Amino acid sequence: MIHQELKIIEKRYQAKITLLRILKFRVRLTREARRYQSRWINMQRNSEPEVDMEAKEERIPDLYPCYRDSEKLEFGCKHYKRNCKLVASCCNKSYTCRHCHDEATDHVMDRKATTMMICMKCLIIQPIGPTCSTVSCNSLSMARYYCSICKLFDDERQIYHCPHCDLCRIGEGLGIDFFHCMNCNACMSKSLSKHICREKCLEVDCPICHEYIFTSSTPLRALSCGHIMHSSCFDAYTSSNYTCPICCKSLGDMQVYFGMIDAMLAEETIPEEYVGQTQDILCNDFVVPTTPALSELDIIHLCD
Repeated sequence: MIHQELKIIEKRYQAKITLLRILKFRVRLTREARRYQSRWINMQRNSEPEVDMEAKEERIPDLYPCYRDSEKLEFGCKHYKRNCKLVASCCNKSYTCRHCHDEATDHVMDRKATTMMICMKCLIIQPIGPTCSTVSCNSLSMARYYCSICKLFDDERQIYHCPHCDLCRIGEGLGIDFFHCMNCNACMSKSLSKHICREKCLEVDCPICHEYIFTSSTPLRALSCGHIMHSSCFDAYTSSNYTCPICCKSLGDMQVYFGMIDAMLAEETIPEEYVGQTQDILCNDFVVPTTPALSELDIIHLCD
């Protein structure tokens, strides 16, 4: 009886010893595996070539999204709503649009030379196009409007491309709400079908802010004399002036104002030394010479 119990105890002891040996073996294997893994990682790190980070930054543009409305998570900038950034061919840096590029750099971006873009959803650099080419984005549209010539994306406004201007313009299109005057070389509203033509009238600077008008995206105002300026510049300028800053013609019907001046002059007494004298002047509105009588306040002249 005692002999059998001793055998049972001996078997249990042997089983425990065997279990301890197995556990020690597993621990040893785990340590060896970790040591081998650490050596492998170090070997991989040492085998990687050194990378010039400055050169890498020059090759890869800034890979981060920009938001037109950060609260609504709408991609874009203050100029355009769009889902992509442009990679400028001139400096190989990414900007949401050419205006953002021109404001941040000392040179002008050639919009038509752009060939690459960055989808702001997947942040993948890819050839420029109307949709994202990655599988994860599932042909995400970059904007509602895309021009393959001007490389323009816009998701808000009605835009069309004029083949005569070779630029994109705001509007529904030629023959719809705009027409192209070949003499002025400008797209004009159909309401201006009868206008004073001036050859290449848009290929000048705004007389107020001096921005080049032909490529400006700011709304324009056509004056009665045929000259052009920005609508915002017109509003600011006409608050204290009534003549064109270029040709000095009246910007509108000034009969009421000139009538008030005439009434004031009629009440004035002409000094004796000026009685019967005249002065040659040139009328800016009609561009004809005339010889009115002098008066003390003869600064305004009405043409018949």
